[in-house]
Amino acid sequence: MRRTCFSAFIVLITFTALASQAAAEAQWIWSPRTKDDASGKPAFFRKTFTLGEPDKTKGASRVEITADNTYILLVNGARVGAGNNWNEGTIYDISPLLEKGSNTIAVECMSPDEFAGLAARIYIKTKDGKTHTFHTDKTWKATLTPKRNWEKPKFDDADWEPAHVFGELNKVAPWNANVKFTDKPAKGDWAPQITPTIEATYLPQKAHGPWELELKDNDRVVLLGNTFVEREVQHGYIELALTARYPEKNITFRNLGWSGDTVWGESRARFGGQREGFEHLVKWVRACNPTVILIAYGQNEAFEGKAGVERFVDGLNKLVKAIEDTGARIAFIGPYKMEDLGPPLPSPQKQNENLELYSGLIKKFAGERGLPFIDLFHMRPCFTCVYTQKNPANPDDRTLAYHKFPITSNNLHLTELGYWHVANQIVAQLEPKPKAWFVSLKMGGGAEIASMTTLKDLKTVDGRVSFTAVDPTLPAPTLHIDMPGDKAIRLTGEELQYPARVLRVKGLPESTYELRIDGKAYAKATHQQLADPGIAITESPAHDQADKLREAILKKNELFFHHYRPANETYLFLFRKHEQGNNAVEIPQFIPLIEEVESKIAELRKPKPQTYELAPVKE
Repeated sequence: MRRTCFSAFIVLITFTALASQAAAEAQWIWSPRTKDDASGKPAFFRKTFTLGEPDKTKGASRVEITADNTYILLVNGARVGAGNNWNEGTIYDISPLLEKGSNTIAVECMSPDEFAGLAARIYIKTKDGKTHTFHTDKTWKATLTPKRNWEKPKFDDADWEPAHVFGELNKVAPWNANVKFTDKPAKGDWAPQITPTIEATYLPQKAHGPWELELKDNDRVVLLGNTFVEREVQHGYIELALTARYPEKNITFRNLGWSGDTVWGESRARFGGQREGFEHLVKWVRACNPTVILIAYGQNEAFEGKAGVERFVDGLNKLVKAIEDTGARIAFIGPYKMEDLGPPLPSPQKQNENLELYSGLIKKFAGERGLPFIDLFHMRPCFTCVYTQKNPANPDDRTLAYHKFPITSNNLHLTELGYWHVANQIVAQLEPKPKAWFVSLKMGGGAEIASMTTLKDLKTVDGRVSFTAVDPTLPAPTLHIDMPGDKAIRLTGEELQYPARVLRVKGLPESTYELRIDGKAYAKATHQQLADPGIAITESPAHDQADKLREAILKKNELFFHHYRPANETYLFLFRKHEQGNNAVEIPQFIPLIEEVESKIAELRKPKPQTYELAPVKE
């Protein structure tokens, strides 16, 4: 590296035409938007082509590439190799990865300063014996705001702009004639693991480019933050919502929340200073081997208001820099608004202005790096619809009112309902247009609608209904909530985004019907109510399974908490370990216990088929 500050950019090549004659020398290129100062600003490049039948013989086609200062090379989405020294370009065999038709080469680069550039020569041999040569030049297209799948051959880059050209490789300053190319794997402190064959290439790397908060099989998710994150250990609704969303994926979670903590790790200092607290934070993040890190800070830092903005952003930078070498995909959860619960509690108006400011800072910070951001400050209130029946003899004679529920105990700290609500709001942001579980049947006519479930063995004859429902996910857990007038209702997460699970049946003979699920009675309704609006299902074996899944998550969280933060840590690991340090051998013994509960979680997260029966009953 030649300079001191940091910049990032990503390059994509797609080819519209491929000439068989040799092209001009490779040019150093960059984004026209950042050509004068590339520091910290990602940039993305594309160029397109369709290719005849490629020669996939080993060594037939190659890329010669260098970048100031690091890069990661991909071909048609597969990672090929990497380098971190612009003086030493690398030659890669890309023959096995080329396809007839559309192809894409992508390069991820990082520069340590405002001066940055990429230069590449590409040589492709086709089965007709021709060699097609092209290099980086002004025909490549660039953008600073790529969208998902930007690296794919069929991506539409119509709104991208031409790349800026600095000059020829080996002829333009500051690089001049100082680049040498070799086919030996590049070396770097981020340890790329290049192998001789393309198929076996694997490159652990830092999180890069824009990504959506989509979890993958075998992900290890670390929740990192303050009191909001720590108390999730006691409620488990956020982890439950994310676990239930991916029933077929093995996703595990580790909660590293710490009460009163800040982005600088201040609360974790124990008997040391802020530096020790931050080191303790980083140590445990790395120890958890995360593939995803959800960072939730800003709630406490916002008390500093505008005066603390610069320090907070600097803290975010230092935190991300300290943990990004884990290779984990990073996302942010913003702070939520304080509630106004009235006297004697103070008005939160001023602090909410600060929270909105800091939420915006985090959103901007994440956006500039292409990282996901979950906005809790602007989440919708927690409310439900309450119907009051005026005349029991007339189902239509009723009024509808919206009832809002407080979600904190003291303006700031979330209650159980608060965590339940936040979990559902997170899922709502991941799925902006969620579908409800809704089944509409017609006697003698089968299923009109079956949303968010698959029906099997459906029978609608002789005034009876039966079917087996196979659901893709478990329902959100239910809560018993006290209402005015000594009443209580059951809330489901679905009620806050869309109606509860509903079963509607038209054309039933006049009678009162009982709904049984897996042989157990759950609800009664008249034939009129079943026709419109239908039975709202807030209890079922699936709901019970969701509750058991949450109980397992809470048990796992408790075990990990004792492993991560033992109550007698001072005696086990700190300055009094000379007294009881021999008992520290018990701490690793929590790991098999945690893994045992996680195997139970893996079983409980998968929905089971349920048998529904609707039959007339005598009143």
